[in-house]
Amino acid sequence: MGAALVAWIAAAVAGWYGISAYGFKGDPRATTDLVSQWPAESTIAQMTGRPTLVLFLHPKCPCSRATVAELERLPVLVPANALPNVCIVAAAPRSSGDRWWSNQFLDRVGRLPNARLVRDSGGVETALFGARISGTVLLFDADGNRLYAGGVTMSRGHAGDNVGLQAVTDLLVNHDASVSPIPPLGCDMVRERREPAGATPVSCTNDCNSSAKSPTSEDSHALSSRSAGGDPT
Repeated sequence: MGAALVAWIAAAVAGWYGISAYGFKGDPRATTDLVSQWPAESTIAQMTGRPTLVLFLHPKCPCSRATVAELERLPVLVPANALPNVCIVAAAPRSSGDRWWSNQFLDRVGRLPNARLVRDSGGVETALFGARISGTVLLFDADGNRLYAGGVTMSRGHAGDNVGLQAVTDLLVNHDASVSPIPPLGCDMVRERREPAGATPVSCTNDCNSSAKSPTSEDSHALSSRSAGGDPT
């Protein structure tokens, strides 16, 4: 009985450690390729007059719901005149059609303050900005210079006060603030091998899921839509 109890406790501790480690472990490649300035080649026009926060999302990543929950807090964390424009780049395989765009998660994301949604078919814009992980946040000043690159959640799929969100709020108030970024935690972004026509910006005022591009039968070469450690559901 005693040996069995010890073995059970050891297994429980090992399981708890594995789950905890996964929750806090980020992909070491997550921020290595992120651009330092708004890409001149991008088909996404930078919104002017204020900073722009770009959020990269895998539409089926459950972990990224926590990222959106954190960004929903911005209106109570910074003055109204310091709120950024928000550009959500949601990447999906070109073969997915409406299936990936029609969900409550993207509807919710579209209600972020000053937000617009970009349907990044094939992940072309995602690759151009260098984003690899869903939940990656890039904050640019009005001139297109990067102020922040990283994540805004304390652990995978968990919202709460954290250094990343604090860094973003500090930079919105003072662009010269000294901050420490944290890595994004989420699913791998879709980045396909071949070049599609480009991303399609969509107004998010009422319906973020209209005017989806029709796929072709040969557009099915997604590099990855898996989670960093598990598949999205």
